[in-house]
Amino acid sequence: MSQILKTPAAAQALGRTKSQLLRLIDHGHLLPGVHYFRGAHRNSPITWDVGACQQRFAELAKMPVPEHGDPIKSNASSGVNEKPSFLELAKELRWQRAAVMLLAKKVGEDPGELFKAAAILLNGEAEID
Repeated sequence: MSQILKTPAAAQALGRTKSQLLRLIDHGHLLPGVHYFRGAHRNSPITWDVGACQQRFAELAKMPVPEHGDPIKSNASSGVNEKPSFLELAKELRWQRAAVMLLAKKVGEDPGELFKAAAILLNGEAEID
């Protein structure tokens, strides 16, 4: 079972600072309802799923880092099926997160629960009915 901790304890357990964790949220690397959970109020503490964050950090560590000065390739310039750039993936993720948030509001569900359900589906742990 994963360990859920408030920010100071999670930062220590993960070997990161609070600002590093918040930056990972801002850059779309950590997902609400999967890696972290916001409280019901604006000033509620953020809690973190330490196990899910550690798994995500391991995934991020495996991502190739472009060499300094290498251009980021884009699919828009050629008809060839290249892998999308990080920027393109980040933009797509932002749209997907916005869509899930709107869907949650429309159907009266908790966005965190929808993100969890999506993660389960994406991991192949369940099938769509």
